[in-house]
Amino acid sequence: MESWVASAIGMSISAFAVGMVYLFLHRQYHHTFLRTWAIGWALYGIAVIFEVRLTFRYGAPFLMANQAALLGCAVMMLLGLESFLGRRAPSLGRLGIFVAILMTIWIITSSLLELLPAVQQLPNALLLGMGYAYLGWLMLKRFPLHTVGRLMSGIGFLGWGLLGILSPLWFWQESLQLLGEAITWALHISVALGLLLAYFEMLKKDLEDSEQRYRTLVQALNETEENYRRVVQQQGDGVAIVDENEVFTFVNPASEDIFGVPPGGLVNHTLREFLSPEQFDIVRAQTSQRRGGLTSSYDLEITRPDGKVVNVLVKATPRFDPEGHFLGTLGVFHDITDRKRAEAEIQRLLIAERTYRRQAETLRDATTVMVAALDVEQLLDHILVQLENVVAYDSACIFLFEGDQLRAVAAHGFDHPENIINQYYPANSLLTSSASTLGHPLLIADVREDKRFEYWGESEHVRGWMCIPLVWRQKVVGFLTVDSRTPNAYDEEQATLAQAFANQAALAIQNSRLFQETRRLAVTDPLTGLYNRRQLFDLARAQFEHYRHHQGRFSVVMMDMDHFSQVNNIYGHQVGDVALRTATQRIRGVLREGDIVGRYGGEEFLAVLPDVDAAHALQVAERIRRTMAETPITVDLLNVRVTISLGVAVLDADTLTLDELIDRADQALYKSKRTGRNRVSVWEPGDQPPTE
Repeated sequence: MESWVASAIGMSISAFAVGMVYLFLHRQYHHTFLRTWAIGWALYGIAVIFEVRLTFRYGAPFLMANQAALLGCAVMMLLGLESFLGRRAPSLGRLGIFVAILMTIWIITSSLLELLPAVQQLPNALLLGMGYAYLGWLMLKRFPLHTVGRLMSGIGFLGWGLLGILSPLWFWQESLQLLGEAITWALHISVALGLLLAYFEMLKKDLEDSEQRYRTLVQALNETEENYRRVVQQQGDGVAIVDENEVFTFVNPASEDIFGVPPGGLVNHTLREFLSPEQFDIVRAQTSQRRGGLTSSYDLEITRPDGKVVNVLVKATPRFDPEGHFLGTLGVFHDITDRKRAEAEIQRLLIAERTYRRQAETLRDATTVMVAALDVEQLLDHILVQLENVVAYDSACIFLFEGDQLRAVAAHGFDHPENIINQYYPANSLLTSSASTLGHPLLIADVREDKRFEYWGESEHVRGWMCIPLVWRQKVVGFLTVDSRTPNAYDEEQATLAQAFANQAALAIQNSRLFQETRRLAVTDPLTGLYNRRQLFDLARAQFEHYRHHQGRFSVVMMDMDHFSQVNNIYGHQVGDVALRTATQRIRGVLREGDIVGRYGGEEFLAVLPDVDAAHALQVAERIRRTMAETPITVDLLNVRVTISLGVAVLDADTLTLDELIDRADQALYKSKRTGRNRVSVWEPGDQPPTE
């Protein structure tokens, strides 16, 4: 047997043996790259079987098999190493597949052309050599651990790559073949052992990291357990664990305090020792539910060794082992003795409260009706009507603060309430000042015997009298006075009810005021106080549709202050704002109460004149023009002369929409502007629309 044959057999067997080792490790640790390397070593063994020198005896098929096996071995080594290194290794991806396809095509083509074996092997040998050199570079450059396995496998791959590049020389030098096979054998062992060492070094590193993480987790768990134990020990509520027979196995100090035993006096004792038979039956019934996995809360009466009865609220949670067997109960005991006493006291008070229930229901019904009203005048009337259901009176009045005076805003029970409402009275009278200072009702048994009482309006009939402050957010906003023709008509009980009612009344009044103010702000222009454009159009459209449907008279006047930008530029915007507000006041002074006027935009205004024909509308517009032109606007000693141009349009049979009518007024306004300003124009057919 030739020496090279024995060498090839040895290398083939060793390659298969290495592959079996990697396959065994794969079955143990289930790493994909181990299986990939096992396939690579098996392919290398096949390549050695189809040794190149056999091609001289058996022809091209043996060379093709040799080259294909070497190619497959290199690909498997590359894929396995990329998987082994993970993200640390760049993936050749499509480039590797492309090179493998080219090598396969070259093997087939060169075999069909029956080229010399050295020529056939040369391209593949160069590419395989570079591939193994790349694998060596990957191990030396990208493997994270600086270990023996890294050096052995990296240098082995580099040497393997160099020998692969030089392998075509073997066909001409027999001595080189023997030397190359010997070196290949050594590199073969170096790569196999190096990869195994690197793998086990990586396993060791992962194991060390896992052990470190485990120690960290154990330390964190111990700290958490210690913290939890401290929390339980410091809990104000009792925390205890009992087994399935209600025997204490763990308690915190608070539990021992609740049960009235010294430290250590509960563990290994049963709940039965602290409960009456009836109470213990409750616990056993609860434990039966706990076996089914239920969590619940219930009350218990504990009898302490000193005979004191303690009421506790128990929150019980079942405990099970990993197999699902019931172990016992985790209970949290909250001392509710004081609460039980308070509940008993409350029960006593509830019995006494029945005497006042009817008044309270009346108060509730009264305040419900009262709070539902949002209109201020309607609300004030509701307050006095409902007050009579709470406190009987012959007459009553509501006073609200306006500056440093009180204004009577509502009155009931007087012969002529119109003589009282909207009358102003001093806010610093002795009685109202006293009620305001006290913050609760002021009672006078008989006003004829109290010199502080000052007769006002129709108050001659008053004998018994009560003044209730209307308090909102700790501020007195007014007073509610109730009068009786009978002395001693009111007592403290009625005063308490009246004050509760007055508190709700004050809240309702303020809510109503806020609602009306919010509604006013939503529909008015904040600078001029006129309707804003949206509200103006809503009101105008309703009027327009009404008068168009009934074929009535209807006019609109569009107004624009002349050269108003110059006022802002010369005097400033603050003066301009004053001028706008003054113009608003003058326009309102000319219009009727039922007319509608709003800020159309900027310095433009629109007036809607229901039931007004063209001649009357023209007169109204002319009065507005004169009142602006003849009297300058005075602002901080400055006399600012501002004029206004107006356009009038009248509803006729051809006008179908409000927008069309406003457009006509706008065209008439444009005509006034175009013909010199400070004048009034009436729309006529043929007027041109304004140009930008």
